[in-house]
Amino acid sequence: MNSKTRYLDLRSSPAGMQVHTYAFYALRDLEPGAEVVLISAEDPALLLKQLQLQLRNRLWWQSVREQQVWRVSIRRREDTEASTLQDLLSRDHERLDALLVRALAQLRACSASAATPEVMEFLQELRRHIEVENGLLAPAFPTLYGPEEDNPVATMLREHEDIVKQTKIIEELFHEAAPDPAEAEIWFGLLAAALSKHEYREETRLFPLWDTLLSRNPDADTLIQQVRAGLAPRASGAPVT
Repeated sequence: MNSKTRYLDLRSSPAGMQVHTYAFYALRDLEPGAEVVLISAEDPALLLKQLQLQLRNRLWWQSVREQQVWRVSIRRREDTEASTLQDLLSRDHERLDALLVRALAQLRACSASAATPEVMEFLQELRRHIEVENGLLAPAFPTLYGPEEDNPVATMLREHEDIVKQTKIIEELFHEAAPDPAEAEIWFGLLAAALSKHEYREETRLFPLWDTLLSRNPDADTLIQQVRAGLAPRASGAPVT
């Protein structure tokens, strides 16, 4: 434990306050580097899922049952290293979303030419994320292949193909001497909409399946490290492939 550790005993919440509310206010303002140790007489799994949803996936926790008591160490997700495939890939989605927002903000605030470095960085990182999922992860889980209409991997690959086509259109637009900012913003809007739906499907259906299969794989740690290395940000200005 460190000096920023706080204990939250849900067995004795303040009078008139529901356990959920008590936990929410304690975790809402959790500071960087801080830890809350939650103590509960009942399994807190459902409570933690509800809090995670309310707090927009900002929490990380580890639960231990000691006799009739659950002790849960809770920290900010950004203070921890991703330990599951779903967490690792979801965090990279968040990073890509931030790059997209930055590129779009630069496009709106400046000329399209001035926004080119941010745009190219986003395209580079997005296509590399797709390369990791297509080239490293899809072949690692062959048991998920089946009828295409109900196959999450086939859906992912098909959507990736469409997304890459959109990125190439945007890239070609920004290779022009004077890109049209209005046209660029339209294509960014289309890409953002496609990514939002695609990321949701992956995070709610595909990634949990991959994690379940990975839990049975003796080489799971090796695969996660390969994915981590593949997703590690490259130096700005590296060529887009």
